[in-house]
Amino acid sequence: MARTVSNVGSLQSIWTTQFQEFATLQQHTTHLIEEYEQFYADYELCRMAMDIRSQMGGTCSPPFLPYGPGNDQPPPTPPIFLV
Repeated sequence: MARTVSNVGSLQSIWTTQFQEFATLQQHTTHLIEEYEQFYADYELCRMAMDIRSQMGGTCSPPFLPYGPGNDQPPPTPPIFLV
């Protein structure tokens, strides 16, 4: 009888450890899925921007040029959004 109780205790310990490892793995998998979804959304946004640029027939200029010897103009002010 003592051996049976010992075996049950060992099995419980193994099951608890495996369950904790499974829960950790499940959390990690969920995190990776969220990262993949964000990466894919960013990729789609970049792809759409490239499509729009190609339809414009030229390249888009950067939002502002950094200060330099040939550029003494301040950068344009950002747009104001009224709520």
